[in-house]
Amino acid sequence: MRARRDRAGGLYDELTRRGYKLKKLLNPTLTELEQAMDDPSVAFLTASGHGSKDGQSFLRNADEDLIHAGRGFYNRGVFDGKIVHFFACDTARSLGINLSNPDSTGAAVAAFFGYNADFSFAADFRKDPGAADLFIDCDSEIDLALADGLSPQDAHAVGLGAFDRLINQWIADKSRAELVDLVRKDRLALCLLPAQPKAVSISA
Repeated sequence: MRARRDRAGGLYDELTRRGYKLKKLLNPTLTELEQAMDDPSVAFLTASGHGSKDGQSFLRNADEDLIHAGRGFYNRGVFDGKIVHFFACDTARSLGINLSNPDSTGAAVAAFFGYNADFSFAADFRKDPGAADLFIDCDSEIDLALADGLSPQDAHAVGLGAFDRLINQWIADKSRAELVDLVRKDRLALCLLPAQPKAVSISA
């Protein structure tokens, strides 16, 4: 994931071209992440990595919690009002819900993007070495849409559309039937939280 996003013309180059200043953290500690997010100029966090099987955590080192959904495990205030996008398995199942629901102080992210199941790639990259890059690019469309000023709801639609285009590109090729099935599963797993703005109506 990182190699694809780091390449010339990749996601990070495109964000910079759109006028964003990037703070790139490689396998940070929670303290390092919170310090970066506490900067009021930071608009959103995009992260690629691993989610825990129970959906509670975004991991560092593939087996160590970085952000955990449990009470008191991270500083909610530094994420307040910001957009968070975890390109990681299962993070929308619990962690995303935790981040997007206000705590006792009212702190919550403005929007959370993540996946409520495993994000799957081709089982054997040797059969189609460029396929994984296209899976990654579908997810990156979310960040590019946000950088272009689209709302989280519209950016979510852009991400879904990217998956749809990849499905349509491959669907006629029977040799890529496995890939089409995986793209469909990933598309279904992509979540935006909160899913819809809430409204309250009171009548006397």
